[in-house]
Amino acid sequence: MFKSALLPKDEILCLPGIAPEALNSLRAGWAQVEPADPLGESGVDAWVTGRIGGERGKTWQRLRFRPSTAPSSIYRAGPVWHLPRAGLVITDQGELLTDSASKRVSPQPALAGLPGIERVGDADVFTAPVRAPTIDGASLFVPYGGFNYGHFFIDGLSGLLALQEAGLTRDLPPLAPPLRPWQRGLIRLAFGDLAVREVKAGVVRLENAAYSSNINHFLHHPNALLARLVAQVRSRFPPAPRRDRKLFLSRGNYSMRIMVNAREVEAALAARGFEIVEPHRLSPQDQASLLTQARIVVGPTGAGMTNALFMAPGATVLEIQPENFSSFWLGAGCHAVGLDWHAFVVASPAPETESPWLARQRRGFAFGYRVPVDGLMRFLDRL
Repeated sequence: MFKSALLPKDEILCLPGIAPEALNSLRAGWAQVEPADPLGESGVDAWVTGRIGGERGKTWQRLRFRPSTAPSSIYRAGPVWHLPRAGLVITDQGELLTDSASKRVSPQPALAGLPGIERVGDADVFTAPVRAPTIDGASLFVPYGGFNYGHFFIDGLSGLLALQEAGLTRDLPPLAPPLRPWQRGLIRLAFGDLAVREVKAGVVRLENAAYSSNINHFLHHPNALLARLVAQVRSRFPPAPRRDRKLFLSRGNYSMRIMVNAREVEAALAARGFEIVEPHRLSPQDQASLLTQARIVVGPTGAGMTNALFMAPGATVLEIQPENFSSFWLGAGCHAVGLDWHAFVVASPAPETESPWLARQRRGFAFGYRVPVDGLMRFLDRL
């Protein structure tokens, strides 16, 4: 048993960069497995020209596009402690390995309350449990926030692909906290019958561990790993009998961000031949199958738009973005897999009273926004 302050820092078990295949024989090491594929500042400006519409488009384009240059790396470590639900990897010296933890500590620097961690004075202190499951080796891939469909697929499963391609999952079987049915469905869709061990314990002891830097916000700086992951999913389906469907991916009754005139938007799109789809009501298999048949997809920003990545290269994606919740994550992903992405940016938030009273009472309500339907239709008609 030990106690030590948690100090987020660079991966401290890194050797100089080595070939990925050499990781199999190491207990500790590091290798870069995929370079970043950034557009760069000038490249972004060129790529998005003409792709951003809406009354707030020009301001947002100037302020929001900041492509990352982070590559993908794989780390070997051990022995270590692992908190499966939080994604954290902690050494026997109490050092918190950065790429395993940045997604957790960036929004919530305080770690007290996680299994084995309490606040002592001005430090978060980890106390190794007297009894914890001990596992010989594991590949870790579930990021903090893996309950989110987009982060689980883009951050988590692209990282799992990196570990698989490096040959590590054979001797270090994938390990995860208890998964939901849709998460298991996505794993089957991308990896077939790859077995994943699910553990309920809050803390586990790993004699050997491997994980990828993809669990640290890869969604915001994807590279060719995402393209290969999506290709694996697409390969599960026979050639689509049709690729001309037009879809609107609705967020349904999710309360965090409310499109206050969603019915008006849906009616206008339906008049142009769009099908209204609520992805969360479909299995991952059915979602991906549907999207492989689509020529154009429209939808509000959110995890459900991750499904657009399954479209055939060259298909069109139109993302509706509230001004106060805009980012380049879907655009970056579409660029990585060869899709024609566009964004329509709307003023937000709307006055709170414009959101339905019942929606405002639900847990997680954040804000509402109104889409200028005529402007959206004009922008859509130009695509």
